[in-house]
Amino acid sequence: MHSPNAKAKRHSTAGFENHLNAEFRPQGDLGLQLDPLIFYDTQLPSLGQRRQGQYRFHPRKGLADALTSGASGWLVLSVAAVLPILWAFTLVLHFARPYVLRFLGSLTLRFGGDVWWLGYVLFRDGLMILTFALSMIFLMPNLYIGLGLPITAPIATVILAWALVVKLTRDSDDDASAFRLVSVLLVIASVLYIVPQIYGLEAQDQVDALNAIGNLGWIPGALSASDGAGAVNDLAWPILNISLVLITLTAVGLFVRFLVRLGQPEEEPEL
Repeated sequence: MHSPNAKAKRHSTAGFENHLNAEFRPQGDLGLQLDPLIFYDTQLPSLGQRRQGQYRFHPRKGLADALTSGASGWLVLSVAAVLPILWAFTLVLHFARPYVLRFLGSLTLRFGGDVWWLGYVLFRDGLMILTFALSMIFLMPNLYIGLGLPITAPIATVILAWALVVKLTRDSDDDASAFRLVSVLLVIASVLYIVPQIYGLEAQDQVDALNAIGNLGWIPGALSASDGAGAVNDLAWPILNISLVLITLTAVGLFVRFLVRLGQPEEEPEL
């Protein structure tokens, strides 16, 4: 005959004896299941499942990437659409110099004439510098090729940089030859940008209308770096590479000129 205490002891240790990993109750599986902090803790995936989702985007990450990439593309295309207006104002202010000089000649107050002239030079050169600064986006391959920007926009940026170099190294307001050189460079650069911008980038959705005119639907693709569907213009990379080389040589030449002339007395302007 077994005592009641022995039966109770045998019944209480039955689960302990039959369990493969025998542990006391506070450390067993039941405690793991009943403890909410441990039960809901993040568990590592099994070895066979650890690499299944490494290339899968998180929903919030995909939305953030879409918003940032879309916003950056919209910003670049907006700058490209505004640049023709800046180019037009740049040309207007540059070729308005004879009119400004005639107007200054009609003023009787010297101080008023000086203020007008300084204001004109400030707006004219400042607008040219702003146009050049915004045009630097065309020298970035991911934007120029990826968004299908105007095909000759990098060359227009380089030529605009040459016009600024002429204004920096020579007095185009007093030197007639320098003024003519800057004028020619500005006209060439503006044509190289405005024409492909209007008939290339802005006419991408007018292919059917251009084909109806006289099979001219090829013009937007020929004047853009890419068609937006992955097809890159054959001239895009050569134009970009040549432009990068030219802008680098221009910057190096300007820096070398600065080093050579450093410490030399400046030439006094002729009165």
